[in-house]
Amino acid sequence: MRVSTIIPMCALTLFVFAACTQTAPLSITLRDPQTNSVQKCSAREGMAKDVTALSDAVEMCARQLEARGFVRVND
Repeated sequence: MRVSTIIPMCALTLFVFAACTQTAPLSITLRDPQTNSVQKCSAREGMAKDVTALSDAVEMCARQLEARGFVRVND
C-alpha cells in the first residue's frame, strides 16, 4: 500500500473508534439551589450489556429532577 492510502485509512479507523466509545455518563449529580439538597442519578453496568439504555435511563432521571428545579453539578 502507498502512504497516501494508509494515512486516510488510519484516520478513519481512529474516528470510528472514537465515535463508538462515546456514551452518555452513567452517573449525574444534581443540586437543588433552594435547599442545597443533592441527588444522584446513576446506573451500574454489571451484567447489562446495553450501556446505551442505561445511560438513557440516567439522563431521563436527571431531566425529571431538572424539571423540579435541580441543576447539574460538575463532578
